Amino acid sequence: MKFITLSSSVALVMGVLFLSSATEAKPKDHGHSGNSKIKHVVLLSIDGLRQKDLAEFAASNPKSTLANLAKTGIEFTNAQATKPSDSFPGLIAQLTGGTPISTGVWYDDSYDRSLYAPGSNCAGAPGTEVLFDETIDIDGTKINGGGGINVKALPLKLTNGKCEPVYPHQYVRVNNIFEIARKHGHVTAWSDKHTGAYDIARGPSGQGLTELYSPEIASVPVTGNATAAYDDLHVSAILNWIQGKDAAGVKHIGAVSVTQKVNGTPSPELTAAIQHTDASIGEIVAGLKAAKIYENTVIIISPKHGNSPRDVSKLKRVDPTILPSVLGGVEIAHTITDDVGIFWLKNSADTFKAASAAYENADKVHLTTLWAGEGVRLAGFGDPATDPRVPDIIFQSEPGTIFSLSEKKIAEHGGFNEDEVHVALLVSSPHLKALKKKIIDTPVKTTQIAPTILKLLGLDPAALEAVKLEGTAPLPIF
Repeated sequence: MKFITLSSSVALVMGVLFLSSATEAKPKDHGHSGNSKIKHVVLLSIDGLRQKDLAEFAASNPKSTLANLAKTGIEFTNAQATKPSDSFPGLIAQLTGGTPISTGVWYDDSYDRSLYAPGSNCAGAPGTEVLFDETIDIDGTKINGGGGINVKALPLKLTNGKCEPVYPHQYVRVNNIFEIARKHGHVTAWSDKHTGAYDIARGPSGQGLTELYSPEIASVPVTGNATAAYDDLHVSAILNWIQGKDAAGVKHIGAVSVTQKVNGTPSPELTAAIQHTDASIGEIVAGLKAAKIYENTVIIISPKHGNSPRDVSKLKRVDPTILPSVLGGVEIAHTITDDVGIFWLKNSADTFKAASAAYENADKVHLTTLWAGEGVRLAGFGDPATDPRVPDIIFQSEPGTIFSLSEKKIAEHGGFNEDEVHVALLVSSPHLKALKKKIIDTPVKTTQIAPTILKLLGLDPAALEAVKLEGTAPLPIF
């Protein structure tokens, strides 16, 4: 049996991936395993968890599950998340080994110049917002999302003259670890926060997951107790998967894998959130031990992104409604402005004008760095002239800047600042306990998680298309 556990989401939300062999017989080792004793991998994605957060929590709570996992593991203290530092590209990085340049996934709310708007019947000029969140559920007010995806809410594409919807899993350009695992006889499962949107975890084939369990977080009241109860749903599903059952604990599907994530800022609320998450991870570890598979399991803890600012005194709020004027009044097709400026223009020929205006208005948005047109390509983000998903303009503001006037928001993510991209990355296993070097400060990226997982399971990392395109290596020592 082999399994993987992964997670993702925001605000103390459990994400779970389960991978195991279809039978009790051990899957074949395909010549890529660094340790034949490792049969299972669990990835826990505690979103918003920066490296400093993990270090401080473990030091302050030496008897916690996280602290104990660190004692039998390796901390990669210089790990970088994706840019943009959002849940969608962050998750896809962990599953594919790729960044938006190969995956095509920029955000959960992005833009594609080649697709058509939902409900348009592919009429008119192409170019539409691509929004994958609770709005594509049949009913986002229900915990089960109303039972699936509302096809009428999906973007459209023309294929040989036929207008067809684009499901989230079809939006990804490269394959993922689940698809590869299933081809080699594994059972896979994933849990996350939106019922319809996280169909994206199935991979472009749509066949990557045996089970997707994604209770709709938008149906849950925004309170600490409600969020904790929501996370407990994921823990329950994970424990059922560990026992070889489906998320509901009814049908037998195989073995298990799990992920967990949480989002927050350095505050009593964050501490409480991490403590609840720590307790949840403790339940998962106990479940692995009860199933007598803990000794053959590697647990990987890393978020999809961090949050900025960590120091709330650096918070600077900017009214997002000023952005069109900041860009000189050019017509904007779509904007992303959590704490970063990402813009698709109606007419890419306006890029120079918009970029020049942004420089002139730099003080209004605390601008530090701007990439536009050819500069976007040279920075390694892809070419807006040839790729319909690459934005025309990207700018980064000073750390602590968020584009919201809401007093409830004291942190955001999406940008490239230290607090957003310098994330926790802990790899733990009883088989690593004897290693003398427990801290590795070599720069690594969260994209390296995907090839690492395949290698640990005895599968070929080069089977990942993004790994070949971007040259993504497994984490050092694996």
